[in-house]
Amino acid sequence: MRSDKYTLPSQPTDDSFAPLENRELAAKVESGGNVGFVGTNGTNFVLNGKITYFSGSNDYFLILRTYLSDDQVRLFFRVMAGNGIDLIRTWGFLNGQDDPYTAGVSIQPSIGVFNEQSLQRLDLIFAEANSNGVRIILPFVNFWADLGGMQWYVTQLLGPGHALDEFYTDTTVKQAYKNYVKKIVTRVNTITGVAYINDPTVFAWELANEPHCTDGYEDSLGVPHASIVRAWVAEMAAYIRSLDPGHMIATGEEGFISTGGPNSGWRNDGTKGVDFALNLQDPNIDFGTVHVYPGSWGIPADNVAEFANSFIYSRAQIANAIGKPFILEETGMDVNAYPLYRPDFYTYLFSAAQRSDAKAMMPWELVAWHVDARDSGGYDFGIDDVSFGPVSAAIAYQKNRTIACASGVCPPVTPPCTCFDVPPSSDFTCPQQAGFYQGNCSKVNFLGNGICDLSCGRCSRCADYDYCKSCTDKAPSLDYTCKEQAGFYQGNCSAVSFLGPGTCDASCGRCSLCPATSGPPKCQINIAVGPVWPAGGTQQGTKMQIYLSSPANNTIVAPYTVTLTSPAPYSAAYPWEWQATITPEGLTGLVTGTYDTLRPFGGNTANIGTIVFFSDPAALKPTSASINNQTCGLTVSTYYEPLG
Repeated sequence: MRSDKYTLPSQPTDDSFAPLENRELAAKVESGGNVGFVGTNGTNFVLNGKITYFSGSNDYFLILRTYLSDDQVRLFFRVMAGNGIDLIRTWGFLNGQDDPYTAGVSIQPSIGVFNEQSLQRLDLIFAEANSNGVRIILPFVNFWADLGGMQWYVTQLLGPGHALDEFYTDTTVKQAYKNYVKKIVTRVNTITGVAYINDPTVFAWELANEPHCTDGYEDSLGVPHASIVRAWVAEMAAYIRSLDPGHMIATGEEGFISTGGPNSGWRNDGTKGVDFALNLQDPNIDFGTVHVYPGSWGIPADNVAEFANSFIYSRAQIANAIGKPFILEETGMDVNAYPLYRPDFYTYLFSAAQRSDAKAMMPWELVAWHVDARDSGGYDFGIDDVSFGPVSAAIAYQKNRTIACASGVCPPVTPPCTCFDVPPSSDFTCPQQAGFYQGNCSKVNFLGNGICDLSCGRCSRCADYDYCKSCTDKAPSLDYTCKEQAGFYQGNCSAVSFLGPGTCDASCGRCSLCPATSGPPKCQINIAVGPVWPAGGTQQGTKMQIYLSSPANNTIVAPYTVTLTSPAPYSAAYPWEWQATITPEGLTGLVTGTYDTLRPFGGNTANIGTIVFFSDPAALKPTSASINNQTCGLTVSTYYEPLG
């Protein structure tokens, strides 16, 4: 997660947590929590001999004792597990004392000095996760400065002015990191009495959050792209394996590569000094991690689905070729800055992940309590939020995949609609290209001397015998293959026999063949139905919280008419900001406050108040809703209940 997105969600109160009811959770708790270590078999995760898919979330803040009480940590895991989450990624570090988040609660206030009380918070996290059947991915350090990252180590040990990238190479810094890792990995939980290395709650140890180099650092040293981080990964993964041979290890990287060549973009050309494929080949790295942030990466909102398909699927192909699983470990968007309806965003991203056969999907970040849509930097959302809809669907999908793989063989998934350039096989490049223009290579501007000499017939004409003797076909750079080949025959790719579908799709303009994605509804109404309570005598009441928004690119100006279809024998209704009247079909009326005007792309949420009904509570089941006769998306959830 990028440093500029570390804004805590609004601090919860106990009665803002989502409901706890869930039979599956009760079964997990009764069975005693986690049983067995998660491992890998080829491209699958395996738990107790069975292929298993996981559903998770990032919640980095659990370690912060000043932010969540111990009881709230317990409640967090009950709520998350009760809603189908079985994997949480949270920070296993908290360094220094300068950050207001860490003051007084840091795990490591200074190098090699540890706060036992904060380590006991980590014990609580593992204990409560285990009690609720949840597993933990635990990174040991942050690339970013937040909560004491790599730069903190470098500055503490080497002094001001040293580059963050020295974290990967300086012997003293590397030893300090190893000492910290050993302190955590070899710890015995003070609550459960179980050593961390024996705890099945550990899904994986993670070397870092988003390890990579500062842009241009490797170029300044004249070393190959990705070589610095690659060496560090090899050393640290081997060290962790020596401490704990039983648990999985991951890098925590984003999925960038270094082999795309010129003009392939910073995610592919080595700018970030890290290579997904190289690191995943390390024998001590068990699975790949991919982080996807289209908004932060400058991807236009109307291209998100296409980009997600391309980026995630290309990384899936790398993982498949290496023979290891991969997970979509982070993805999210800032609702304050990105003009896209967040439920659509997660639908696109999770669809791409599912069609790429990701073994886990984890948003940044789902929390267990109510969060305003515009709060906390715009990334966080609660289980009561409409954005949980696609997350819930993804949870169901992962469970169904686990069931479908019960025989030990998983049914194939349908690959995503992708649109990126897969170059034609270089085995055919020279013979095919030399055939253009009746074999006149001089008309093909990138087939000059030294390229495709054999196919272009240059061997028989050269005067240097030694050169002629070794004359071979050196294929043109794959960086330019698609672009150049699509230019033949005025871009008519069908006239080039080896540029069929699946090859050079972007350059050949085949993106338009992808099925169109449906847009969001023009309006959205979220209803939280509250508990039944006695209103006096034999009469009972029910409350509903109603939230309105405009997911699409349209403004809904107040006043406007809201209609709720919910037939019930109401005897009375007392809406606060909605001038609703009871009809046989439900309720309808005006919302007049100018502050209730709805901005595009979910730019704000209008809470039209608590609607109090005296009726048959069992009949209170809204079936449809509209604003100004325009059918809206409708989500009905349970209202928050105070802890009892």
